Amino acid sequence: MQYSINYISQYFIILFLNIQAHFEFVPDWHKKTKVCKLVLQYNSLLCLICKMDPKLNKCVVKCKYCGIFFLTYFCTCQRNDLGCPFGCQEANRKKKSNKRSSEYHRNHKVKKKQLNENRYRLSSKKTQKKHKEKINPTLRYLYIIIGYIERSTISYIELLSLIINTIKKINL
Repeated sequence: MQYSINYISQYFIILFLNIQAHFEFVPDWHKKTKVCKLVLQYNSLLCLICKMDPKLNKCVVKCKYCGIFFLTYFCTCQRNDLGCPFGCQEANRKKKSNKRSSEYHRNHKVKKKQLNENRYRLSSKKTQKKHKEKINPTLRYLYIIIGYIERSTISYIELLSLIINTIKKINL
């Protein structure tokens, strides 16, 4: 059966978001009954995508933490320490960041006290910091993968439009 690329992109988005909604940072989170069916569909879709574009075969890697397969960037496909975009990557980043921060502040208690005092002084003055806009890791991942599926570069606006239209179709 022949599927359109746009249909495959929409189906990928649906499966990805549904699986991500069930994420837990434990090794076998994707083997639970509800998620297992979605993961089987997701794996079948990965096979279909790789069949359509055999270059993507080398981009399929296994998550270091939970063991689920996912597509990665061409430049990182040789690495074996990657976390899946469903949540392992982000959860592990936060875990390592907290560990680094607590170790640093444990060893530099005086500096931590000064930082807290400065923060208190600054908050009382109500200064506003300019924050760089960060792109959500899920959007960044879908941007790359949908680009691979569509075999062209899409803009974030086009991606958001595709996601919104896909969600609307589900809810109707």
